[in-house]
Parts: sequence; C-alpha cells; structure tokens
Amino acid sequence: MGTAVLVREERELGWDLLESLEEAQYPLQAAFWQYLPESEEWRLFLATSVVEKEGKLQAYRLLQEQMRQMSQDIQETLSPASNITVLRPSDERVKRLIKKYGKVARDRSQFRPTYFGITEDYVYFL
Repeated sequence: MGTAVLVREERELGWDLLESLEEAQYPLQAAFWQYLPESEEWRLFLATSVVEKEGKLQAYRLLQEQMRQMSQDIQETLSPASNITVLRPSDERVKRLIKKYGKVARDRSQFRPTYFGITEDYVYFL
C-alpha cells in the first residue's frame, strides 16, 4: 500500500529526473504526479512524443536507458516498474490537467504548494 502524501523527496527527485532527461534530449511535453486511488499510490506521469512515434515499449526502453546513468537516489526512488508511467501528450489525463490548470511552465523555481493530498496533482509542466 502506498502513501496518501507526496513527499518532498519524491517531488525533488522528480525535478532531478526531468532535468537529466532534458539534458539527454528525451522529449517531454508534460510531467506530473497524480494519486491513483485504486492502487493507493502516487505515480509520476511523463507525456512524451516517443509513445506516439515509436510506441510505449520503446518509450520505456529509452527512459530506462537514460535512468541507468542517473544518480542512485533517482534509481532507487523512481522507476517505470513501480511509479512512473509514460503516455501520449494527447492522453486524456494531460488534457484534463491542461483544462484544470492551463499551461504550466517548466520552472523549478516557480512556487508550488508543499503539501499534496490525494485529490490534488503536482504538476511540473504542461
């Protein structure tokens, strides 16, 4: 069973992951955490054009390849096997968040709340 609170460490490691993926030129159009009540866990969603162009399997392969070169902290905390999902930029989840929040810039210094309950989302960018 997961936790109903998205902790700071996960949020910060998420930023580190996104910055590393950007440096590696892994294309991302959106990134956000959502709580999944059915599994009682927080999941990091990455919207990438790789899913549309090459399929989910290839998107996961490329993600895994890039993550092998990242810090041990990232590798131990974030994993496609446990808490990362790749999806199309046109996925309904992304559309709903854009409708709810509008466009959100990729800016680590932008203020974001520090506590997230299970009905909220932590959006890195949309």
